[in-house]
Amino acid sequence: MASVGELEKEPRMRPGRPSSGRCQRSAHVIGSVFKELFSQTAVEHEIVKNLTITRPSDFGYQQLYVDQLKAVEEQRSKRLDELRRVENHLMKAYGAATAADERRLNQKREECPGYSSLGLPSDESELAMCLDEKLLRRHSLIVPSTLRRPEKREQEESERNAIPRYAKPTKTSQLHTKFAFCGESTDLATSTNNNLLFRKDLHPGDRHSERQALDRLSCPVNYKCNPRLTTDTTSSQEDSKSGNMFVAEPESVVFSQYEPGNSYEIVLHLRNVDSVSRQLRVIPPTTREFKIDTGVFPDESGIIAPGLTCQYTVTFTPRSLADCSDHIKVMQPSGCTLVVPVEAHRLTPQLSLSSEWECGYCLVGGKTVVELECTNDGADATFRILSPVQSLDDTFVDVGYVFLPPFEIQPASFSVKHQETVYITIIFAPDRVGSFSQPIRLVTESEHVVHYTMTGVSEHARVELVEDESSVTFSDQNPGKVDQRIVSVRNCGHVDLSYYWRICYPLCHQVTSLNVTGIERRVEALSEQSGTVFSVSPDKGKLLPLETTQFTLSYRPLQMGYFHNVADLVLDHVPHCELEDFDQPVDVASLFRRSFLQLSLTATCVPVSVDLIPPTIWIPSHLRFGECHRRQVKLTNHSKSSVDFRWQNENETDSHTITVEPDSGTIGSAGERIVELVICPMSLLPIHCNLVCFLGNTQSLKLPVYAAVKGVDVVIDVPRVLFGLVRVGQSNTVEIEVNNHSEVSTQMHLTEQHENSSNQVVFTPSSCLLPALGRAVVHATFTPTHPCHYSALLHCRVDNGEDQYVNMYGECQECSVCVDSSCIHLGTVFVNVPTQHQLTLHNQTKLITNFHWTTCQGEDNSWCDVHMEPLSGTLQPGGSKPIMVTLTATKLGEVKDLFVSCHVDDSSHPVYISITAIVKGLSVSYTTPTPQEIQQLRGTLDFDGRLQLNMECQCGSADASECVVIMRNNSAISANFAVYPRHLKALSHAQALSEQLVLSRGSVSTRSSMLARTPNLADPLSKSMQQSKKDYVQQLLSNNLGAVLTVTPSTGQLGPFNEVKLVVSGYADMWGQYTDDIVCQVDDLESVSIPITVSVSGSPLAFVFGSPRPRQQQDQHPTVRLGSHVPDVKHIERTVRIQNKGPVDIRVDWRVFGSTDVDDDQLIDVNLWLGDPFPLVVGTMEVESDESFRKPLVGVTISEHVGVRDNIPVAIQPAQLVVPCHGQANVKLFLKRDQIALSQEQTEMFIDAFVLGYLTPSEQAVSKACVIRGRGLSVDPLRLDISAHIKEPQVSVEADDDDDDYDNGGNLVFNVVASSLIRNGQMSSQSLKLQPVMLTNRCQTALSFQLHVDGPFRITNRDQLGSAVTLRPQANVQVRLGMLLNMALLENCLRLREGETVDGAELVCSEAGSRLVIKNQLSLTYSNGSRQAIPVRGCIALPHFDVSPDKLTFGTVLVGVTQSSTLQLTNPSLSDSLWTVTQENSGDDDDSPFSIVPTTGLLAAHTSHSSQYQCTLTCHFSPKHEGYFKSRFTVSGFLFEQPVSVEVEGHSSFDQMYNNPHTATR
Repeated sequence: MASVGELEKEPRMRPGRPSSGRCQRSAHVIGSVFKELFSQTAVEHEIVKNLTITRPSDFGYQQLYVDQLKAVEEQRSKRLDELRRVENHLMKAYGAATAADERRLNQKREECPGYSSLGLPSDESELAMCLDEKLLRRHSLIVPSTLRRPEKREQEESERNAIPRYAKPTKTSQLHTKFAFCGESTDLATSTNNNLLFRKDLHPGDRHSERQALDRLSCPVNYKCNPRLTTDTTSSQEDSKSGNMFVAEPESVVFSQYEPGNSYEIVLHLRNVDSVSRQLRVIPPTTREFKIDTGVFPDESGIIAPGLTCQYTVTFTPRSLADCSDHIKVMQPSGCTLVVPVEAHRLTPQLSLSSEWECGYCLVGGKTVVELECTNDGADATFRILSPVQSLDDTFVDVGYVFLPPFEIQPASFSVKHQETVYITIIFAPDRVGSFSQPIRLVTESEHVVHYTMTGVSEHARVELVEDESSVTFSDQNPGKVDQRIVSVRNCGHVDLSYYWRICYPLCHQVTSLNVTGIERRVEALSEQSGTVFSVSPDKGKLLPLETTQFTLSYRPLQMGYFHNVADLVLDHVPHCELEDFDQPVDVASLFRRSFLQLSLTATCVPVSVDLIPPTIWIPSHLRFGECHRRQVKLTNHSKSSVDFRWQNENETDSHTITVEPDSGTIGSAGERIVELVICPMSLLPIHCNLVCFLGNTQSLKLPVYAAVKGVDVVIDVPRVLFGLVRVGQSNTVEIEVNNHSEVSTQMHLTEQHENSSNQVVFTPSSCLLPALGRAVVHATFTPTHPCHYSALLHCRVDNGEDQYVNMYGECQECSVCVDSSCIHLGTVFVNVPTQHQLTLHNQTKLITNFHWTTCQGEDNSWCDVHMEPLSGTLQPGGSKPIMVTLTATKLGEVKDLFVSCHVDDSSHPVYISITAIVKGLSVSYTTPTPQEIQQLRGTLDFDGRLQLNMECQCGSADASECVVIMRNNSAISANFAVYPRHLKALSHAQALSEQLVLSRGSVSTRSSMLARTPNLADPLSKSMQQSKKDYVQQLLSNNLGAVLTVTPSTGQLGPFNEVKLVVSGYADMWGQYTDDIVCQVDDLESVSIPITVSVSGSPLAFVFGSPRPRQQQDQHPTVRLGSHVPDVKHIERTVRIQNKGPVDIRVDWRVFGSTDVDDDQLIDVNLWLGDPFPLVVGTMEVESDESFRKPLVGVTISEHVGVRDNIPVAIQPAQLVVPCHGQANVKLFLKRDQIALSQEQTEMFIDAFVLGYLTPSEQAVSKACVIRGRGLSVDPLRLDISAHIKEPQVSVEADDDDDDYDNGGNLVFNVVASSLIRNGQMSSQSLKLQPVMLTNRCQTALSFQLHVDGPFRITNRDQLGSAVTLRPQANVQVRLGMLLNMALLENCLRLREGETVDGAELVCSEAGSRLVIKNQLSLTYSNGSRQAIPVRGCIALPHFDVSPDKLTFGTVLVGVTQSSTLQLTNPSLSDSLWTVTQENSGDDDDSPFSIVPTTGLLAAHTSHSSQYQCTLTCHFSPKHEGYFKSRFTVSGFLFEQPVSVEVEGHSSFDQMYNNPHTATR
């Protein structure tokens, strides 16, 4: 049986019918019957389980097969469980190993901060330690211990801390340290004793571990000591004898690699080797180069336990490359002193170069390049290469190479660090034959000299034939055959030679001219030929020095004939001087100079001769259809060489298959080959065809074949007979078609073969005559008598033919139905509420089944109704149908005895279902949403556990204050409810308006699109949402109670197990505390009252302003701004309107306060009064109210200190005001002019004050609800803020141009360049820079002033402005201010020194150039005598230039020759410069040989890199006689620039050696 893995890998497929009628395999029959069940990838677990539960059929082998399948399934499940356990173990091991590797890596990073940048390979993973090797071996998996060597014993903790693994030297580095270059070649001394070498290379830690192992072997009775106290026995004894309690690791501190100016550190470990804890004292070195830190101890107390160490960091800071030495003293408690040497020795450079540099051999005229690998095993150094003629004192100029004919060395100098490798390139290019040798020297920066010798040999190229045969003749061959010969060529030189072979035509005519040389004859003969039968292998390559190379000459003809060619050996890359044997120069030398050897090649090709025995195949007997017949054919080869043959059927058809085995091959010379002819008839047609045998590619032979075929073939077209599923007592008929594929008729008989001989299948007809190539249809009828799984064979017996067998299958079953649950418990149900439950009805067979339900039965049937949906139906084969059970109870109680039955067709056993439930009634509860939201939703519980609502409202607010009550239906019964307040109700028309507004919100978009041109004021949707909301609140408060409560929704239906969110909204237009009840009525249940308390704050009074206040300022106090005024302001008065939206008249008593200062440290106010603090005033008399007798005679209150009441320049009238209900009243605010005055130090004054209105209601509103209102000081007062601004007159200044017209100090800046006086390349007398300035009056009153400015600044539009300027508030005027620049101003101001200031002018110098800064003021004199100064500053950018270089030397120049050089003139300033050049001669002769062009020009300012701020001057030196010449050129400007000079000198001579245009230097 195939394993599970094999079944999963196999694709899903349906095997076809067998290729032969004799085949007894039934896989195709089983695959066609069961399809996916047979061909699926694996057997499901549920299938095995079902097969185990199902009872076995009549076949006795089924139980055996099921048991075997069950065993395989159990084994598969067990292996899958083991596989999952192994996978889980591997995943956990990977996770643990990854965590351990990360911890180890983090530890190394902490020990070595630069560990990540070292590029070291990762350490060995901890995965092997986390794996369970027993588990892996049990499942035949690879165990890590078998792939790696056993780990060495771990070293002591001190050694691992002293030398980390990544810092330990490798074996390669240890071998490198054994080699050192000392200027001459050295030999490596090897040891002959491998054991001694092994001990020498053993690591100290490993040697220590080996010694411990030997000690344990020699003393097996020693007990295991503390690992921290385990130390080297020898060292401990020596230390105990010497008295040392500590051991230094390392014993001496040595610095080997260092550079002056850098710092180097080495950690020194001091280990306590005593048996008790000790302390120590360290005395640092005395030299300045060595320093030591305070040390790191295991404990904060500085005590070192036995076996532990302390660390000291020794720092070395060298000042030179000299050696240094010192020591560190360790003072111990025993009195002994441990001395640790500290040394610094720098290594000398040592190169791995031999004393002789051999370049080898080279052809004359060629070139050989040799690279020498140079490794420095010593200290860092810089080397230079000198020839024998160069001295150490000569100035070394590095040109990149050193040339010593015929050698060239590169580079001429190089630097190499320790363990660094460089390459020295030597180029050997000889021009003649011979040996060459040149000495060379390497000199270090410390004048250390090492001598070397370069050697090389040159020669000519020479090759020769070893056999000395100039012609090769091949034996006769047939077409397509190959013959080979071996030729050996020897390279007589020491240089490898590149070559290639070419096949050419031979010399075909005789040269008769006496003037034609041998060279010309070879040129005519060596004409290259293409498509030849000869070839050379290898055709190209290299001839190694002094070695013989063998070449294979191949001959392969494709046709008959005689062949003659020449093979020419040509050498590549041979220098031109290699032409030797010819003394006369010729023009065709380049065509043949590389040809060195010629071979003459001749051969002949003859045809092949092969015979066939027999020449014809004739088979007298008839061949049966489908059988293969064989005949032998012999091939004889009479040719001189082997022949390749290949067979092919000339008349190939689909009727027959005729092949030859083998169909191709080779026959040796004078040999024979026997092949077999295989004939497979595929039809009754006679065989007549020709087989062609191809001999090579040129000849062929034909073999005729003749035979006849006969036979009978009867086939049943169906692979299996399927009767399908049949009900007991019924039958099924299947048609079977039988075909005769032969040309002869035959008799057919059909019978049933079954092990029980039940004869349940009847064939009609059971026998018949099959005509030739005809067919017959047989009807098979299956009639079962009991449920079973039918399986039998159909036997078709054919006369004079082969019998046929076909499997027959059928299935017979009875009806069977079940439900998923026979007892239904519905839990809690409610009266008159249908309760549903779904169950599933399953058909356990593959037959279509009908079912129907009956009425309910039992003791509770009288008051319970059960409905089944659907009541009847049909179940498909193996299908299921959901059934919905609905129970309706009419009274309270418990359902115990109630059941229904389901009847199935053709089944005598109905299916019963029992139903139980508990019936309950209506239940409603009231809660707040969540306990956490009680405070937010203003819901609390009183002492009796009842719900109580608290609400806070703002007086006059259109937004309602809300609290929420959750009314929850705890049953499945729907009920109607009504909720309303008991006293604080709205009027009926207001409630109707509220319901109309709520119901119409859903159709806002539809209604708004249908509005008419004239809005309907009665329709709330014709107004804005805000206005509609205000009208809605006004209608609700029209009852004049001061507050009203609404409940949304007030009525409705409470669904089953549903909850309704009751929103209680409160509106108020008068302050006070109101109490009421919310009444909840649900159907016939008793009504529930929920107490509610509404606290209203705020005031119905509000100030009315001309425009609505912004939303973000509505929560702030209203403010009346009296504006900004000058000190001589007139009387200011403002009228403010107050509106009362409340239902009662309110009296307001006004008090004026001033804002507190910063220095005011008062926190509270203590108010004391007699009688009523705010009595009623009629005229000038106070009138006592009816309630005054209830108040105390003396009152005292403490309140927050908010302001002062003395010297307030603000007043309000009247002081007492009564605002009627739903009415308005006016008050006036005054600004007292006599209390407004500015001191000399003040420029402005801010007035911040406010008035408080204390409220007293005229009467108490009477309502059914209980309300309590405060008055006077117990109510928040009405506040109005007042502000004013008194300031000196001043205007603001703004420039019309960009922001660059102002500096950081706020000065108005004029940026002017001195080059503005240059126009079109000429100097002008003056230049004016204009700057428009905008003056704006930011005050609230008109201002009048006069303008004045001095210096180079001008007001150009003074005629338009007039003598005085008047500006209204927020008005502006433009003043055109200009700066006049002329030459006189520049000349006077440039006399200043840097940093000096005269009359507001200052000279400022910086990297960008010099600037002249002129400071002044624009004065404004106001009508009241005050003045305002606006600072004005003018910046003039001055030009200057630089010339490079400042001195020019031409050297010595031939008389009559002109030498030129260039100068660079640069303008780094921000102003253009107009310059000119003048010359000053130093000699007596006015005719100077020096000249310069151009002599004048304009340099642009250096504002960007693209500006032309540079100019190139060309200086010419043209001497007319011999001598020394010197001159000076001066560059000066027209804008008072600082002149610059350039000195020029040169020599002239008649000597021709100076005729070089490149001798001039700069």
